[in-house]
Amino acid sequence: MNNNRAGMPFILASSLLAQNNHLDDSLLARINLTSLISTITRAILNASGKPIAREDLELMETTTLNISALRDSYEPFMDDPEGAQASGDKRKTSEKLLDITRYGIIFLITKYELIDSNVMKTIQGVDWE
Repeated sequence: MNNNRAGMPFILASSLLAQNNHLDDSLLARINLTSLISTITRAILNASGKPIAREDLELMETTTLNISALRDSYEPFMDDPEGAQASGDKRKTSEKLLDITRYGIIFLITKYELIDSNVMKTIQGVDWE
């Protein structure tokens, strides 16, 4: 990992941990956090100067489109416990798209080794090796 860019992997790892710690938050909050993680991931990859496989560029574009679709389809009643019955199918569809989107982002982070054990150790104070 290039030390000049060490700050962004730290922010990326912190955002991933925040996502893990907020899985029960509102759908809108999780969409926003996924968007942040996606944006940071794309920025790190694009700034790395390393070649990015065509299928991974397509995955980044799909991820961006998925987040846009999630934002466009979101309605506040989807997070209202009293509206759970009415929002059931729409919320399930959004949750599934969010799962697929997060998988794609995590795949890219893992494939391109955007976060290493030193970053995780710094964030959590735990030896990950």
